[in-house]
Amino acid sequence: MKKRRRIAFNALVNYVAFVLQLGFSLIQLKILTNYMSSAELGLYFFSIGLSLIATSIAIAGFQPVFIRFIPLYEARGEADSVARLLGLAILTYFALGTAFLVGLELIVPQIRLTMAMRAVLLFSFMQLLNFAIQGMRKMIHFALFPIAFSAGFNLSLYLLRHNLTPSLVFFLLAAWAAIIIPMQLKVIGVRPRFDRLKEIFNSIVDFWKYAFANALLYPLILYADRIIIWQLGRPSDVAIFSIAKKFSDVGRRGLHVMTHVAAPEISHEHVMGKRSIAKLYQVAFVVLGFLMVIVTVLMGKWLIVTFSSPEYESSYRYLIVLVIGVAVAGYWETEAITAYSMGRMDISLKIWVSWTVLYLGLAYCIGKFMGVMGVAIAYTTASFLVTGAVLIRKWVIRGRPA
Repeated sequence: MKKRRRIAFNALVNYVAFVLQLGFSLIQLKILTNYMSSAELGLYFFSIGLSLIATSIAIAGFQPVFIRFIPLYEARGEADSVARLLGLAILTYFALGTAFLVGLELIVPQIRLTMAMRAVLLFSFMQLLNFAIQGMRKMIHFALFPIAFSAGFNLSLYLLRHNLTPSLVFFLLAAWAAIIIPMQLKVIGVRPRFDRLKEIFNSIVDFWKYAFANALLYPLILYADRIIIWQLGRPSDVAIFSIAKKFSDVGRRGLHVMTHVAAPEISHEHVMGKRSIAKLYQVAFVVLGFLMVIVTVLMGKWLIVTFSSPEYESSYRYLIVLVIGVAVAGYWETEAITAYSMGRMDISLKIWVSWTVLYLGLAYCIGKFMGVMGVAIAYTTASFLVTGAVLIRKWVIRGRPA
């Protein structure tokens, strides 16, 4: 009971943090859109988007690795293994990140002009350290560090609002990351070690290779549907769909606050031969997902008009379809997350690849005939199909689990 109270408290803290982060994101968008020209804003979004794709690959799937192996090493009392895993992640990140930095600055003049990749390299290192804190189940710190960063970053943007340029924004991004990183290292409390890394790599490689492959899917999931709509429709269609997708993603990220808290606990509990947290997590995720659908039906149109513009009111119907897909996907997503938390990243990857292939294939085929609505329907159809396949595999082929 004590453990469940601690998990419930951590979940509450992380939900409060999520709401604050959402508020900071809206404030940041308001400042940037009001005090930078459209050309400067376009340059900023292009540069940060490309840089974030590069650093998400450079992180190399170490978030699920931390969630799986840090609780495992802690349960075994292997503090040195935690230190070496952290060292391996840092070395891998900066090796890949530096290669991307050199390549992008040579190929993309906008990245060199704004120094975007240099700033994002530091910013994403801060994220990598926060993933380690998540793996250590220090969930209050995991929630507080992004809030502290966003508060400082937004305050700086506001104070310098009359002088904002893309280069200045990236400088502030890097400066606040540099302030937060030493605090994170102190909370981690483990000095990274760079000796005997081959032993650590050999112990995680069977899991890591699937985690890295899964990380490569992320940019595809984020941007491929927009590319399909761009090819099949008009630029305005991309904007309308993007608004709907952005709001549905906010709901999905809200649901995954539970994942941040539950995943490392599931991993630790699995080492102890238990599974109660995994079952509770899945039920809560699915129930809250369908409550989100009801809230979206009732308030979605108001949210779109209030936080974007009345001209995007037509995106409401796409939002409803997408949110239903998010709710239905809750079952297979929690199965995938539980699988990697228990060491079966191969199962998690298969589920994610199945959904991605189905979604993008259906989006192109149905989108040719139904446009934006076809892409939204493809999202939800793929979620139904994968959820059905996971249910059949779990309850019919394998039989009801114990």
